[in-house]
Amino acid sequence: MRIATVIFASTLTLAYACSSDDGSIVNAGGGGGTGGFPNVDAGASGGDASPASPDAASASDAATPDSSAANDASADAGAPGPLTPLQKHKAEMLTSIWENSTTILQYPYCQNIHDGRGYTSGRAGFCSGTGDAIQVVECFDMTFGTGTNNPMAKYMPALTTINNRFNMTGQDQGGTAELDAVGSYCADWAKTATGSATSAAFKACQDQITDVLYYKPGLAQAKKWGLVTALTIAELYDAEINHGDDGVASLIQKANADTGNGAKHPPNAPLAIAQE
Repeated sequence: MRIATVIFASTLTLAYACSSDDGSIVNAGGGGGTGGFPNVDAGASGGDASPASPDAASASDAATPDSSAANDASADAGAPGPLTPLQKHKAEMLTSIWENSTTILQYPYCQNIHDGRGYTSGRAGFCSGTGDAIQVVECFDMTFGTGTNNPMAKYMPALTTINNRFNMTGQDQGGTAELDAVGSYCADWAKTATGSATSAAFKACQDQITDVLYYKPGLAQAKKWGLVTALTIAELYDAEINHGDDGVASLIQKANADTGNGAKHPPNAPLAIAQE
């Protein structure tokens, strides 16, 4: 849901994730896979199955019960950094509450909430008009292929047009006309997230892009400032999704000022729990 700068493939440079308070740019870097993405394991989604949004074609699909066993089993076994896989998944469940009022990650969610950022979709609110939904779709195209069994492939030209306009102007793009001329974007997003042949790879791409744009920058901020508790890292992860790296940096600057570190000197060692 936030803003990000990502060097990836040959067409994209800026990527805004979206929310009601966007306004920052993240230097997130790329992963190790094709086109700058981390390698995607289509069989290892990082979260639970989830229901489609009210205006999605798959709205009748049932949500996976949010049982402890199901959540533990589906947690990302390759989670980097100081959070355990279970801690990371619990942090994502907290963010899902703020985003979608449920602990179940909403991979099929898609809706135009008329906030000037086009369609908002998926577990982290990837937006068609801010440059991060296109990253999910391109990741999926590269992983799954662009054949007729890929409902999202046909939207790449329209997403590219919108993204080019976004990059040229530096302004969020609320228009969806190019997408609407191709098909029902939200219905196809939900269909891809819930389809038996497509859901694993599509969820994995959402997980990977969320890691690159939001989780890893949150870990970097925690490391820089000597913050080590799971709750603090979970908050930084959520803040990256909601405010972007510049927004998080601004919050940290204010916290430093409030605690007498006006010069903003990072600690030489991790903070004691009481200091944190």
